[in-house]
Amino acid sequence: MVGQPALPVPATSPAAIQIRNLSARYGPRQVLHGITLAVHPGEILGLVGLHGAGKTTLLKAILLLVAPAAGTVRLFGEPQDAPGGRARLAYLPERFRPPGHLTGHDFLRLS
Repeated sequence: MVGQPALPVPATSPAAIQIRNLSARYGPRQVLHGITLAVHPGEILGLVGLHGAGKTTLLKAILLLVAPAAGTVRLFGEPQDAPGGRARLAYLPERFRPPGHLTGHDFLRLS
C-alpha cells in the first residue's frame, strides 16, 4: 500500500532521516537547493531522476561525503555526524573516492 510503512514502527520513533533546507555545491555550481524531507523507520524511499539531477549528491551529503553548503540532517534523531545515528546506515558506492574535505582521521571517525 503506497504511503504506509513497510514495518510497524512505534509512534515515538524519530525520523530515520530528517533533512531541512539542505543545499550542496560542487565549486560554484549549486547541485542541491533547499531539500526538505523525512523518512521514518519502516518507510521505503526511492530517488528517481535524470543523470545529474543530484540523487547521488543527496546521499553523499546525508553521509557527509559531500560537505553540505546549508541546512541540517538528522539520522535517527541525532546530528548527521553523531556515531549513534550513522551506525545504523550502510552505503555502497559504485566508485569510491574518499571525500577531499575530510582528514584521514575525520573520515575514519565517520565510519
